Amino acid sequence: MVDRSSNDGEYLVREYRVEDTSSVVSLLKEVFPGWPSSDIDCSEEEYYIWKYLDYGFEKIINHVATFEDEVIGAYHELYSPVVVNGTVYDSSLGSDVAVHPSFQGKGVWTALRRVFDKKHRDRRKNYIIRFMTGSPIVKKRMSKIRDMFPHTLSNMTYIKDINLHLSYMPQKNNLLIATGYQVLSLGNAISSVFTSPKRDSNDIIIQERDKFDDDIDIFWEKIYPEYNFITLRDKENLNHRFGDPRAGKFTILTAYQQDQLIGYIVYTMNVNIPNYEVGYIVDLLVLPGYWDAFDALVNEAKTRLSNRGVNIINYLVVKGHPYYDKINRHGFLDSRIPIQVFLNLIVVEETIKKKILESEPEKLFYSWGDHDSLPLGFRE
Repeated sequence: MVDRSSNDGEYLVREYRVEDTSSVVSLLKEVFPGWPSSDIDCSEEEYYIWKYLDYGFEKIINHVATFEDEVIGAYHELYSPVVVNGTVYDSSLGSDVAVHPSFQGKGVWTALRRVFDKKHRDRRKNYIIRFMTGSPIVKKRMSKIRDMFPHTLSNMTYIKDINLHLSYMPQKNNLLIATGYQVLSLGNAISSVFTSPKRDSNDIIIQERDKFDDDIDIFWEKIYPEYNFITLRDKENLNHRFGDPRAGKFTILTAYQQDQLIGYIVYTMNVNIPNYEVGYIVDLLVLPGYWDAFDALVNEAKTRLSNRGVNIINYLVVKGHPYYDKINRHGFLDSRIPIQVFLNLIVVEETIKKKILESEPEKLFYSWGDHDSLPLGFRE
């Protein structure tokens, strides 16, 4: 399908071709300064190939807009299958939607989205597209055309030294924020004395891995029945997301008890703020009821990041999920900036749609690892 416009010239919308890669990367770097906003040891083009071409490329529909054979717009989806009520569905995350500044406000974004939506509808297959945002403007626009994820996401933040943090990432009313954070942290610490689990975790062994082993699939078989909605986390998916060197620098820690994998955590650091690395727990899962493993993994990640000089750590969780309270006991406070996921449910049966949209928080799982990039920070 081709979409043309004569608004200040003619542009054409067509499917992405591999030979477009260099031009698309140049566009993304111009529209999003610092793209890909990740600490990578490969070129931007190699990162783009990892992200969009090497996993599920045949199942996604990426488009570009061109003007006089130059790429002036791009509309991407990042393949990321989901499990809904025990069934795996093809799914993707809306990602890297860009229009050249000279063509913004001329209908290019709308044309790209229209072609994208029509092609997916024409496929006549169940497909779930996700889009995550913290922008009030984007939320307002998306709420008119998409279903909302049934619960908001909370970015939980641990800050070791609030004054140091505010010196690098100043906010309005720094003194008020610093005082408020310190009071909340003190209250949280006192509460944790009475609520933290007292189970002995000496028999839990924490191991660092470059990649996930075969036992992650056994672990996954025990995890996914607990959820109505969770992105696929088998060995292939996790190793593509966190074990490929082109993806960025992730640290994988696994927890074992009597030779059984009972949990894992993945963390990374965003180094785009000079002299101030921001830590992220991008994924964290433990077997149901294994809260001692949860505590051991979080403590180990916090210690390692602190030893690297990291002052702030972010963790994303569905508000109301049990992990929300558990991570709070480790000193992570709700940043109070709600993050919303929108869903484009294409040809999904009403029973499946209902299962997602009417789920309670404990039946939904979402983390920073389910997003395509990490924010540098949050402001008021």
